[in-house]
Amino acid sequence: MDRDPRQLILEEALNKFEIGKNQLILVGMRVGKTKLAIEIMKKHNFKSILWVTPNKELRDKGTPEEFKKWSAEELLKVTKFICYNSLHKERGAYDFMVLDEIQSFSPNNSVGLFTGDLKVETILGLTGTPSKHKDKRELLEKLKFSTLVEMSINDAINTDIISDYQIKLIPLELNSKDKLIESGLKGRKFMQTEFEKYCYLTSVIEYKKKVHLPINKFLYTSRMHLIYNAPTKLFAALSLLQSLKKEERTLIFCSNTEQAKLLGYPSYNSKTSDKDLKAFQEGKINQLSLVKTGTVGVTYKDIDNVVIIQCDSNNQGYSYQKLSRGLLKRQGKILNVYILYLKDTVDELWTKKFLEDVDVNKIVE
Repeated sequence: MDRDPRQLILEEALNKFEIGKNQLILVGMRVGKTKLAIEIMKKHNFKSILWVTPNKELRDKGTPEEFKKWSAEELLKVTKFICYNSLHKERGAYDFMVLDEIQSFSPNNSVGLFTGDLKVETILGLTGTPSKHKDKRELLEKLKFSTLVEMSINDAINTDIISDYQIKLIPLELNSKDKLIESGLKGRKFMQTEFEKYCYLTSVIEYKKKVHLPINKFLYTSRMHLIYNAPTKLFAALSLLQSLKKEERTLIFCSNTEQAKLLGYPSYNSKTSDKDLKAFQEGKINQLSLVKTGTVGVTYKDIDNVVIIQCDSNNQGYSYQKLSRGLLKRQGKILNVYILYLKDTVDELWTKKFLEDVDVNKIVE
């Protein structure tokens, strides 16, 4: 009988790990990178540990629960959990530091390691989606990180660890008929179509580029907000969601809280309680919309569909984070991932960037 590939990865990590070296565990979601880190900590019995997470949910609940799940309660006594947004303020000395979802590690939050305010003997980075940003890659090189173990999401699918998936792209056109978009300055407001507003903002940006004039950040922000809040996307998302079977379990990644509210489905974001999240995880409801949270480190079971209404304009490896939310192994099931985008706009470029790490054979339009 073939051995579980996750066990083989664990054994490889335990055998190759070296104290005093900074190393990376590059494994796709659902392979068990948190368990790998915990087993390394158990083997080496570190006396002081700093564990850095991308959000407070993992800091306060998700990761400590993983310690208990893998019989590492004793390690909780010597482990301090913090978020990346407070790492730059951390002072002191640690035997071991875990950088969970290391794509959030940056020159800004790592400053203590270079000033000497934060001293760490060994660093272990965890991610299934390494950052492609030049400054972050250079940071890892500067700290002499090497790869401990690696398993791609396709390897995990091929070895039957997680379910397969299919991405269905849904191209949309900017509305050029209905004047639904407010424009102009205070006291001089007027209405435009999505197409008119987009063309105006883009023409100003491109003109300033051409003549080498400074471009006000407001122009880029306005164009981004137009795309994120385009009624065309909202109506298309509503139509798509209504076409899916009500008994199918669907995760919806929204642009913002207003969009989630207009869709009318139970929602979870940083400003809501986790009531709807718990109801979804317990199977009491079948649809849940998410806004800028629930993407990293949260596990969802029995997901049939993932709907991504907006690809981030500044993708940092979170495309797999979103689609992988539904990749827990389900025998004979394929996860359907729907991505909406506005063609012939920068939204199309953002979508292509979002899909850079995705197997092209999984994409249909």
